[in-house]
Amino acid sequence: MIGAMLFCVATFLVCMIFGLPGVTFGDTDAAALSLLGVYAFGAMAISQILWIIGVGRMGIGLASFHLNAVPFYVMLIALTFGGAWSWDQAFGAGLLAIGVVLAQRSDRRVTVPAE
Repeated sequence: MIGAMLFCVATFLVCMIFGLPGVTFGDTDAAALSLLGVYAFGAMAISQILWIIGVGRMGIGLASFHLNAVPFYVMLIALTFGGAWSWDQAFGAGLLAIGVVLAQRSDRRVTVPAE
């Protein structure tokens, strides 16, 4: 998680430096940052508990598949609540799906070098 955070921070800084769209700052006072911290740690704690329960009940393969399918779930939920369709997001989710399917294949062949 720390590696993912560092990657996100680095990506954010690069986008901010080059002035790419979507890089905005909200309130950064102590109250807003403390609420963000409580939400972030609380969400991470809950997600870890739910992940462990999911792995225990479904197995690691199916649980990781559902974790990787989250972009699809989010897109469908957003559409259900009136969000707009985005071909960029659909392309990204499709690309992720292809990667997940390729990574989850069970017919991977292992070659043993001849002696």
